Amino acid sequence: MVRAIYPFLYDFNAINNYKSLIAYAMEEYMHCNTGWWDVHHILIPIMMYSHAHWLLGYFDVSKRVLNIYNSARASVRDRVVIQDVQDFVYVLPYLMVKVDAVNHVVSGGVGSVSPLAVNIVEGTPQQTNG
Repeated sequence: MVRAIYPFLYDFNAINNYKSLIAYAMEEYMHCNTGWWDVHHILIPIMMYSHAHWLLGYFDVSKRVLNIYNSARASVRDRVVIQDVQDFVYVLPYLMVKVDAVNHVVSGGVGSVSPLAVNIVEGTPQQTNG
């Protein structure tokens, strides 16, 4: 769903069109009992577009960094990983503003929210099965 929203970010209000994502983010239903304003760390399983490989994203809300854990760095290069997580890097900050998890002024429907920094975490245990 995050990837589907990304092309429409030229219009900040496009996020409103994805009702299930907004309903969850606005706590109309929650799989947990914590409001977004109290969340400081978010774990995100990410299925790559270009490879049949899962990554673990760790979003540090206060530092505005998306840390990526890649267990197949020998076969899935960092530059490919960074390309595949770009949707998250741009959409997550807008979503956090939308649910009032962070304070930010958005004027005229077009936000000036900056994308997240991406960090490929060194020392992640590596797969040995290719």
